Amino acid sequence: MKRIYLLTLLILFNLSCVVAQSPKWVKKARKAVFSVITYNDKDEILRTGNGFFVDSKGIGVSKYTLFEGAKRATILDADGKALDVEVVLGVDDLYDVIKFKVSTSKAVEALSPSKEKPQIGDAVYLLGYSTQQREESVSGKLKDISQVGDYNYYTLDISLNEKMISCPVMNVKGEVIGMSQESVESDVSVSYAVDVNYIMNQSISALAFNDLSLKKIGIKKGLPDTEEEALVFLFMISSHIKGEEYLSVLNDFISKFPNHPEGYIRRANYNALQDIENVENLKKAKADMQQAINVSTDKEETYYSYAKLIYNYNLLKAENSSEDWTLSDAIQIIDQAISINRYPVYLQLKADIYFAEAKYQEAFDLYQEVNKSDMASSATYFSAAKAKEMLNAKPEEIIVLLDSCISHLPDRVAETEAAYYLERAHVYSSMGEHRKALLDYDSFYEAMNGNVNDVFYYLRGQTARDSRLYQKALNDFTEAIMVNPNEIVYHIELGATNLRLGRNDEAEKNFKDAINIDPEYGEAYRLLGVTQVQQKNKLKACENFNKAKELDDPLVEDLIKRYCN
Repeated sequence: MKRIYLLTLLILFNLSCVVAQSPKWVKKARKAVFSVITYNDKDEILRTGNGFFVDSKGIGVSKYTLFEGAKRATILDADGKALDVEVVLGVDDLYDVIKFKVSTSKAVEALSPSKEKPQIGDAVYLLGYSTQQREESVSGKLKDISQVGDYNYYTLDISLNEKMISCPVMNVKGEVIGMSQESVESDVSVSYAVDVNYIMNQSISALAFNDLSLKKIGIKKGLPDTEEEALVFLFMISSHIKGEEYLSVLNDFISKFPNHPEGYIRRANYNALQDIENVENLKKAKADMQQAINVSTDKEETYYSYAKLIYNYNLLKAENSSEDWTLSDAIQIIDQAISINRYPVYLQLKADIYFAEAKYQEAFDLYQEVNKSDMASSATYFSAAKAKEMLNAKPEEIIVLLDSCISHLPDRVAETEAAYYLERAHVYSSMGEHRKALLDYDSFYEAMNGNVNDVFYYLRGQTARDSRLYQKALNDFTEAIMVNPNEIVYHIELGATNLRLGRNDEAEKNFKDAINIDPEYGEAYRLLGVTQVQQKNKLKACENFNKAKELDDPLVEDLIKRYCN
């Protein structure tokens, strides 16, 4: 009994020595360690784990796989207080690390990274998460240090349980050197730690929007650290996210880079164009554009953006334009840009605004000035051609501009540029130059790789017919019907062409198909009657002529007088 008593005293003495020997900084440092809880899209708990703060502004680090598939996350600090994870600041799924920021209005207790280079054999302490008011740490030594680029990867002679993973590994001075990671080997007497500096250097890159590791996390992502990369990031995401999510990113950009005009310009565009009737949003847009001008070091570019926004706003607003955000206001603002630098792009916008105001001569003059610059392009010549058209210019004058437009096309024509061929084809047709028009239709077809609709086949079929290329016309009208079999006009055109070629049986079928689509279409009965006249069937022809008359066809009366009296 006496021996057992002595052994018990010895054990208690040893335990008291362990606690007594715990470094003084442990009690304060453990306040930086927290518990992590992640939730899925059904707001059910997904995973739990640990992490710790590395910056008093609420920046924490933890294990990436805790957040994989998470829609939101919270942390519980050493006092049991819950803080929401506000934004993800960087990840690396290979080393299973994540950096993030929590939502907090107060400074948090954070660990300081070691300023000295750790050595093999150094004593280390692992701080586990605990809400108990007692000091907890597990001590050990650095068994090995591997080099991974500019960073370290540590092997510890510490055996970990599940609650000690993703916790800080400290040196004797109370500085953090790494984050603990479980062993993937059979030897459970050792564990590992990834260099804390490596985790802290994780960031959002300009191309992070396409990062699969980040896409697996449904929590809001932060912006890149540099202004240049953040601008690229904004450009990349602008076509992928919308609404409040996009507005939130813009707010973050402005908060992070308050002296760059881009955030204000983009937010002004969002507010002005998102809800065109919202007066309050318009006021916000004006305030943002004024602030963009205030902070801009390139005033003319900001004036250009402002004028362009007002121009786009008026195009969308159409008949109900704001009294103080008119096209005239846009002219005044773009003039301020032009007074600083008479860049062709500014002149182009001013011409577009004049065009919207129906001031076609002023628009044409500016388009032509642009066309004399190194900014001349298919688009600028096309704009000049449209201004000429609105001035009721002769087709020959418009063709000259459209020729220049098409001569500026690249070898590989985009779909939007292919439309210039259609425009010239239309003008050629108005001039009676049907063969030239047909060549432009064919060029459009090639540029579109054959991806055209029924209207195209119909228009090209008409042009082929007027060019007396009847077989080509029949082919195109047939294609139009295959794409859209319920459009009665296509059947009428196909029948009329067959009738012209003396293909009476085919024409009769075409006109009957048209009647089946719309029994009230008088022209179909009239043309069917004409076909039956050619077939020497006047009785049937007169029946259809009279039916056409009942349906108020304006051209059938003379046919009735000629064949039915």
